[in-house]
Amino acid sequence: SYRDYHVKDIVRDVKQWMCFVPYVPLLPELRSEYYNNKVNLPIYELPDGSIIAHSDNLCSIPEKLFISNNTISKSSNKRVRVNPILGQPSHNQPFEINPEIDNLQDLVYHSVGKCDVDIRKELLSNIIVVGGGATIDGMTQRLIYELNEIVTSNYKARAVSQLNIEKINSSWIGGSILSICGTFQQLWLSKSEYEEHGPSIVESKFIC
Repeated sequence: SYRDYHVKDIVRDVKQWMCFVPYVPLLPELRSEYYNNKVNLPIYELPDGSIIAHSDNLCSIPEKLFISNNTISKSSNKRVRVNPILGQPSHNQPFEINPEIDNLQDLVYHSVGKCDVDIRKELLSNIIVVGGGATIDGMTQRLIYELNEIVTSNYKARAVSQLNIEKINSSWIGGSILSICGTFQQLWLSKSEYEEHGPSIVESKFIC
């Protein structure tokens, strides 16, 4: 409904302008000082006149992305090995990470680790954080800090600077650029092809 649309729009706006993540992890005894003295952002006024002030809740919720629920010790770095399935492409192979328990830096780190060793350093040096959550203040900086804590000394994680509008719409921007490339137009599946051959053409053209 029209009301639900505006409610979601306000929630997105609050997330973008009020939520934040400290650039580095804070000790519990330093958190209150951080909010009172370091975070100098204006309050947020809702359409009904209610006021939202900065608090620990606006920080602790997005910060959970960087806290692992995995009981495996990071020092041992032991993970359950998953045997590859013969005959299946890489994108169909089982993951050694679990998005339900692993934190954001682990997901990025192990995704890079699945790539060829020759390009890992370049990938870590050109990290792009996109999506609505990327507009949260401190999200990119905290991710880079956490990554540099777990990568080896000969690697250095860096983020590519982007405007907020680029972070939100990067998927659409990238898709529009890709769609006008002549070589890509030879790879896509047209509606007429799908209607002629059915769902089986998706597997035969893109998976096998």
